[in-house]
Amino acid sequence: MIKKRLIDDEGQINITPMLDVVFIMLIFFIVTTSFAKETGVDISRPTSSAGPSKKGNILIEVEASGEILVNKQSTSLAAVRSRIDTIHAEHPEHSAVLVAHSDARTGVLVQVMDHIKSAGVDRISVASATTD
Repeated sequence: MIKKRLIDDEGQINITPMLDVVFIMLIFFIVTTSFAKETGVDISRPTSSAGPSKKGNILIEVEASGEILVNKQSTSLAAVRSRIDTIHAEHPEHSAVLVAHSDARTGVLVQVMDHIKSAGVDRISVASATTD
C-alpha cells in the first residue's frame, strides 16, 4: 500500500516575531523623541524705535532719460541743491527718498546724492524703480 501524503501545510511564514520587533522599535522611537531636547541658539531680535514716521519725505526721482524730479517737479541738476535747501529749511525733520530708475546714469545719481548731503539732509533712502 502506498502511503498518501497529505500536503496541507503550504509553508506559511509566521509574522508574529516581526510584529514584535516593529512594535518594540515603535515604542523606542516614541520614547526617544519625547525626551530629545532640541539644541539651538536663542535669538534676541532688536526692536526698532522708528516705527511709522509722521514726518514727511523729500522725494527726488532720477529718470532713465536723466530728468530729475524733486517732489514731482522737474528740476535741473544745478538747481537740485537750492530746491532741497528750500524744502529742508521749511521742514528740517524731513528725510530724503531718492528713487532712481534702473537705467539711470550712476554719475547723475551720485551728483544728486552729493547735493542732498550738502543741503544738510541727514537721512537718505535709496530705492530703485523700473518701468514695465
